[in-house]
Amino acid sequence: KAEGTWRRYLPLWRKARQYMAAKLLENGKAFNCANLRADQRYILAAVTHKYRSDNTLTGTNMMCCAVKWAMKLNNIELDHEFHLNAIVQVARLERSGVVSKKKGITASHVRQVCDAWGNVDRLPYHAFSSAADKRGLRYLMMAAAIGVGFMTLCRFSDLATMCVGGIFWCEEGVQICLTIRKNNQQGTPEWHPIADSGRPNSVVAVLRRYVRSLGFVIPSLGCIDNRRSFLFRPVTYD
Repeated sequence: KAEGTWRRYLPLWRKARQYMAAKLLENGKAFNCANLRADQRYILAAVTHKYRSDNTLTGTNMMCCAVKWAMKLNNIELDHEFHLNAIVQVARLERSGVVSKKKGITASHVRQVCDAWGNVDRLPYHAFSSAADKRGLRYLMMAAAIGVGFMTLCRFSDLATMCVGGIFWCEEGVQICLTIRKNNQQGTPEWHPIADSGRPNSVVAVLRRYVRSLGFVIPSLGCIDNRRSFLFRPVTYD
């Protein structure tokens, strides 16, 4: 074994030896290799005691390795090595716990965000003077980004590349053009339609309100003649 391994195993083996010696003494036996070879339950008890007292997977695994290392040096063949490994596996299962996966966003969440943050209908953002007005516009931008991202299944990197001029406006809703996308292998522009549900704070209504707040005039049919302004980048300050 390497020198570092000796330094890690030796303190653990001393604790295991102290525990086994105490248990053997309670039963009127001496602590020696012959008694350990004859009754290996004391070895299992030492590892189990480490797990119950420490309740950590790393400590239990290290104790198990230290005991195996010491038994091997003393030419004691472990008949219950499977049980030692079983103790480590039990510690691993109990310490792992239940994996809690994050739940995905739902249409109900999007409606709640749009209703809470989509009611800001102000002048262009460069005319805002107070911090409250800028904060309201930022919330409006986040509501529009969440709604558009949910309806088009876009990543954050896709939302960052959306342009004001890449939105085709019509009476039924909008169509958003993505010229660059991570999973687009062909490299051709993609159009993503979003229908207007008619709600006052629908995704299309919030997006329309947000674009107007940026100072753009939305046509009744067609695109805004601006390919340089990114859609979700103007409001990035506190």
